[in-house]
Amino acid sequence: MKKLAVSLVLSGLFVSTVALAGWTKAGVGQATFSAIGTGGFKMEGKTPTVDVTDDGKVVTVVVGLTELVTGISLRDRHMRDKYLEVSKFPTTTLTVAIDALKIPAAAGAIEGDATGNMTLHGVTKPQPFHYKGVCKAEGVCDIEGTITLNMNDFGVVVPSYLGITVKPTVTIGTSFPVKRP
Repeated sequence: MKKLAVSLVLSGLFVSTVALAGWTKAGVGQATFSAIGTGGFKMEGKTPTVDVTDDGKVVTVVVGLTELVTGISLRDRHMRDKYLEVSKFPTTTLTVAIDALKIPAAAGAIEGDATGNMTLHGVTKPQPFHYKGVCKAEGVCDIEGTITLNMNDFGVVVPSYLGITVKPTVTIGTSFPVKRP
């Protein structure tokens, strides 16, 4: 099993993933982001669009940004259109070499840290992440991952509106089930 936290990016997004050759997505995933701003302002968002693929060598987690919501429609539009520019960059992706991930031989828990290549806003950079998961006897593994990143590193303009500015450091998380072959 391999898990990788992709992230979404601020806007976030976040990504995580676990896999082995032939592992398949076994249900609905979710990616989230959390950012802190001036005056204790907290911004959170989520998207249900998470896909995980495994080609036997690389696990790829793709988070769609077009369905990103924060709970306020104007802020959603600003995040998608102004900051993440989803018309140009509709997804964020994390790719991780399978041999960089811990894979349980049977049912059980795993946890670890790894580095993958994250592409956000058209920029690809190595990005460390933390992952954990639980594999059940029936072969389904529930995976979670987190990434903390700096939006500036990926060319994302730091959101600011009506005097409230978000700090450039964002935490992204993903969760999804995968099934063993």
